[in-house]
Amino acid sequence: RPLFCAVAGRPPHPPLPASVTRNSRNQPRRASSVLSRRRRQGQPSIPPSYLAAGRGAEVGRQRPRNRNFSMQQMALSAFVTTPSSSYSNNLPRLTACRSQRWHARRLRSQVRAQAQQELQYKKLGDSDLLISEITLGTMTFGEQNTEKEAHDMLSYSFDQGINILDTAEMYPVPTKKETQGRTDLYIGRWMQSKPRDKVILATKVSGYSERSTYLRDNAEVVRVDAANIKESVEKSLSRLSTDYIDLLQIHWPDRYVPIFGEFSYNSTKWRPSVPFEDQLKAFQELIDEGKVLFFRHFFRENTKALRDAYLADIFTEEGELKLQTLPPILGKQSLHNHLKIS
Repeated sequence: RPLFCAVAGRPPHPPLPASVTRNSRNQPRRASSVLSRRRRQGQPSIPPSYLAAGRGAEVGRQRPRNRNFSMQQMALSAFVTTPSSSYSNNLPRLTACRSQRWHARRLRSQVRAQAQQELQYKKLGDSDLLISEITLGTMTFGEQNTEKEAHDMLSYSFDQGINILDTAEMYPVPTKKETQGRTDLYIGRWMQSKPRDKVILATKVSGYSERSTYLRDNAEVVRVDAANIKESVEKSLSRLSTDYIDLLQIHWPDRYVPIFGEFSYNSTKWRPSVPFEDQLKAFQELIDEGKVLFFRHFFRENTKALRDAYLADIFTEEGELKLQTLPPILGKQSLHNHLKIS
């Protein structure tokens, strides 16, 4: 009753007599039950004692003529007729909160259903790497996540059967000189307590950058040439506390491509780039040294024509490398493919 009166904009009514509002167990009764009982007994819906309290005329005007009109319906009609201004202002926010809760419940149910299924493993390209169908990304380790949180996530994923971790020399993001490499350090300390042959470690060499020069020693610009690739790998091995990398990738190319907010190719930004053949030779040297097992390249061209034109010098029409001494490319990624869950 106080809620109904407050919503309708009136002060609360005096309480009903104890004989009406209490049942045989001395427990409060719902108003709708009291009214229904009085109607069944042929008594007026509003007790005479309540009318004598001075509010009978006002309540009588508010009560509809429909005898089946319940107290809940009366409260609802008053609420709709004279809505609270604060509720009207908060209605979009309440709707958004309900939508977010619904999506969260739906996502949790999907995660539980996926967890009940057995994790699948597949070969990566033509390599001998048998990787889980889910890869653990780590770019938040060291920025949004503490080392303890990172180790907890790594251990949980490993216990669930995920055997491949993806990192990069520039992680965590957002990239900063003060935090660069912290993700690798967290992973390296965690891997010291795990069997190395059970964890597939994938990392990435940064592409052309005039802003991330702190990645290299005394560099004016970061390139994807032999010297930069080897320096990147040596530093990654040190941070990760390991002597080899299972899968080495080029994060983005040395040549100009529309990335980092660009959606179309701008020919005025074209620049000379390190030949892809020279890059492959540098990777092959690392493979021969046993520091890298396999290589993967990210192609960022928006069209197949640009990618094919770039690869024409090193691949045949059948897709085979012209120089058999170059390392095979296990996979290509044309653009970022992120799973969006909302």
